[in-house]
Amino acid sequence: MQEAQIYVGINGSGKSYKLGTIAKQALKLNIPVVAISMSFNDKFPPNLKKKPYKIMGVKQGRGVYRQAIEDALIACNREKSPVQINTLLNILNYTGYDEKIGFLVYGFDWDFESKLNSKAMEESLSKDTIETLFSLCLAYRRIHSDNHNENLHWITRFSKFGSQSAIDIESRYGDVPSGEILSELLKYKKLLKNLKIISNLKVFFEKKEKNGKLFSTNEMSSGELTLVATAFFLSHTLKD
Repeated sequence: MQEAQIYVGINGSGKSYKLGTIAKQALKLNIPVVAISMSFNDKFPPNLKKKPYKIMGVKQGRGVYRQAIEDALIACNREKSPVQINTLLNILNYTGYDEKIGFLVYGFDWDFESKLNSKAMEESLSKDTIETLFSLCLAYRRIHSDNHNENLHWITRFSKFGSQSAIDIESRYGDVPSGEILSELLKYKKLLKNLKIISNLKVFFEKKEKNGKLFSTNEMSSGELTLVATAFFLSHTLKD
């Protein structure tokens, strides 16, 4: 078990300054740093992309919590040190939510081929990216018989994840999207929205005690969102 040190002190005693100094010194030595801050006055450096540094804090805005949740779900499908979906579902259970995660896909374009096969796409995206998007969209479309504007899917303890191609995933796991497909849709959400292949993709949680009501990150209480997002952030940031 790793050793932990805890700094305590009265307001204004220099705790934030001390932690910020430790983080900066570690980064100068290229030592990985993971920082979580619930204060607007923390002394941590901003996110440094060229350093082994990850930070989640309120200064980054409410969107940082949604991003932490989405990043953890994307990490379930990464090849090295994937996040275990059971870990995330255990976090939800502890917080009072059901052990499943909803993906609501808005406005999927069933005729996506024309957009991906256009000359403009060939000039702006790499061949590998186009092939990945094509396989992913093809696999997603195959599981639907009707073109609906909104499609809700669930990840549970039985959902499958891995590094196989989207087409192989669809053929192996039947008539519902596997975890791989939903995770990859989330990974490429921004690009798919820019290409207008989807209009949006949102993550939802459910509470049976609330008659199955769905909660987006914007509808969770501040305490619940902070707890879930922080635990999800740590799950995909820390490694054994």
